[in-house]
Amino acid sequence: MGGEIVAKTLPSYGPLAEHFLVDRGRVFLNHGSFGGTPIVVMEAQEKLRRRVEADTVEWFVESAGPLMEAARRRIARLVDADDEGLMLIPNATAGVSNVVRNLQLRSGDELLTGTHEYNACSNALRWAAERECARGVDVKVVTTALPCPMRSDDEVVAAIVGGITARTRLLLLSHITSPSGLILPALRIVREGVARARELGNERFEVVVDGAHAPGYMELSVREFLRAGAAYYTGNLHKWTCGPKGTAFLAVGEKHRGAFAPLIISHGFNSAVPGRTRFRQMADFVGSVDYTGFMVMPMCLDVLGGMVPGDGGGDGLGGVRALQNDLRAQAVAILGDRLGGLGGGRTIGPGHALGAMAAITLPGGSVPTALDPLRPFDPIHYRLRQKWKIQVPAYWLAKTDGTRQRVLRLTAAVYNTVEQFEYLAEALVSELKGESGG
Repeated sequence: MGGEIVAKTLPSYGPLAEHFLVDRGRVFLNHGSFGGTPIVVMEAQEKLRRRVEADTVEWFVESAGPLMEAARRRIARLVDADDEGLMLIPNATAGVSNVVRNLQLRSGDELLTGTHEYNACSNALRWAAERECARGVDVKVVTTALPCPMRSDDEVVAAIVGGITARTRLLLLSHITSPSGLILPALRIVREGVARARELGNERFEVVVDGAHAPGYMELSVREFLRAGAAYYTGNLHKWTCGPKGTAFLAVGEKHRGAFAPLIISHGFNSAVPGRTRFRQMADFVGSVDYTGFMVMPMCLDVLGGMVPGDGGGDGLGGVRALQNDLRAQAVAILGDRLGGLGGGRTIGPGHALGAMAAITLPGGSVPTALDPLRPFDPIHYRLRQKWKIQVPAYWLAKTDGTRQRVLRLTAAVYNTVEQFEYLAEALVSELKGESGG
């Protein structure tokens, strides 16, 4: 499998890396998993945390509320959402769990997910089904197989909408898939899915869109999704808008807000403030937790948007997106050229479905008999990390025929460089040849 790498000089990061704490002793090509926060934003958050500790009573009773309201409104502008229906939550997984816990389920209900959905979010459906079945209520999770590779929007729409039945209570739909990094035609799926449910006489059908990667990754209008018929939309702020960890949102459609309860029930349940809805009362304050990550998000968006000159787009991040997408395109070309002769290097989706992430096919290898969701990685992932100091995920994607495709999901962030992807290609060629005895 090749010897240990010796005295190898790692390629440098780009000039924008000065804004981040990314490890210079490693080639980090996985911003998509957990993001990265600018240093100046972390420093501002630390100042707020010190202010909290100076007088915790003044902070939680008087200061926190107005600062959170200002943050919520700025975040709502970022994603084009009604700020009155926005909950600020720790992550998109929490958003899906909030939705699932609010479902009123009956015997015969189906919860629909897909083979490229994020495991943690699909687990919320599995938990709900197990809980109801233990009570004697027959609820099941239905998993539809997404095409891999994805050749067209039409086949994705057909696969997901075709899974909707008269019994489908909830569709969990990724806007951008986590394992395969594909931008799905989610708005079209929502529209056609709602229409399909109505044709079947299914009046209880709802959609929650898991937009974990979408904010900042693309210009986003949550309003458009809710107008199209989605009941909920959730997204992370720590990934592509580079916010602190523990910052995300859940947008709740207007007709669902009256009866909606957050996972944490606090003082808002029996308090009444003139001019504030019960939804806002319950959503805004859930006790003595750290709200400072949200409070620095307006600053974070200004800092990130100011890193790359040019057209910022409606959310101010167009220049950042253009840089990242161009770098990803170069990375795909490099890997396609270097791995093509080894039977790999193809993207698993068309160009219009790619942004700053892309899953690239790898040849060969054997699939583990049981995949551990907490350790899903292919052995090459560990070799790249240990021998070549490259942090990039490699794993297996489910295909419609029941087999799995070996892939590597690369990410192009503002601090990465073409040289880092050339180095990745060199490492992959070496490791793949070692596997085949070449």
